Amino acid sequence: MGSRLARAFQAYHNKESHNGCELIAFAEKGVSLAQSALGRCYEHGWGVEQNNEMAMKYFCLAADQGLAAAIYNA
Repeated sequence: MGSRLARAFQAYHNKESHNGCELIAFAEKGVSLAQSALGRCYEHGWGVEQNNEMAMKYFCLAADQGLAAAIYNA
């Protein structure tokens, strides 16, 4: 999981077109950093269709785990 997660975050930081799709699996497993990053992908349409409701969903999931950056976005 570690190397896949690292690649997903590298794609996210590079704003590569496929990054949102790669983060979904980790976000659904409860990885708060992936949830917050996926929220940003949905917010901006990076690798997924832009969707503010989905962005808020993932920001809230990460915020519920105490991730400060997600709390700010939620």
